[in-house]
Amino acid sequence: MTGQSGGSPLRATVLVENGYHELGFWYPVLRLREMGADVRVAGPSAGQTYFSTLGYPVIPDLDLAAAAGQRTDLLIVPGGAAGKRLAGSDPADSLIAGSRVRGCAVVVTGDPDEVPAALNAAAAVPDEPHLRGRRILVLAESQYQELELWYPVLRFRDAGADVAVASPAGGALYASKIGYPVRSDCSVEDIAPDDVDALIIPGGFAPEGMRRSQPLLDLVRKTHGNGTIVAAICHAGWVLVSAGLARGHRLTCVPVIRDDVIACETAT
Repeated sequence: MTGQSGGSPLRATVLVENGYHELGFWYPVLRLREMGADVRVAGPSAGQTYFSTLGYPVIPDLDLAAAAGQRTDLLIVPGGAAGKRLAGSDPADSLIAGSRVRGCAVVVTGDPDEVPAALNAAAAVPDEPHLRGRRILVLAESQYQELELWYPVLRFRDAGADVAVASPAGGALYASKIGYPVRSDCSVEDIAPDDVDALIIPGGFAPEGMRRSQPLLDLVRKTHGNGTIVAAICHAGWVLVSAGLARGHRLTCVPVIRDDVIACETAT
């Protein structure tokens, strides 16, 4: 992706304040970085930790005054209480007003489901039809890691895929590590492995519950047996171990489960 200055990477500034909406902030940050943009996070004070509505932390790269003095092609203002706090701040108001005067696109994030479309329109991202007709399954359980579940869900939906969230209990409401909710679309027992084009297992502490569900392990095992992509993030290596899929494969995982993954390779 290129910006507005002779083919150089797009430069984006994402604002932050206490009370920011988790997905309204992090989806643009991660998506823009995925596209190769130069992304900077700006807050009232550089180096200070700011917390989301539910307590997710972020430390900005620079303060608002410094951000106002740098070129940017795209300015993201997160939703939640942070947006209201920033709107009442002279440095933030000056930065936003100055960006608009210079013709910089300004996106104010709201409903997380609408963030991808708003971001695509502002950054002139081309439509991605290549995943239309594909079915992506994302597993859920209590204590999941927020971004490891929601970024794949929103990103694959944005790419045209049919994304379903499945869990041991269909239609159940699960809280993330910080309390962010997700309601599953179906039970793992409702899914036919042949209908899955890719399966994603988020981390957090959710895999501890997932590995105790035999129907979930059966689904993972059968899906993998079909040659389908199975992606395990962070602690999700536990699920592969319990499903009997870790042995003989080179895996990545969070360091805290490293010994478990290695042990399954040497177990008899």
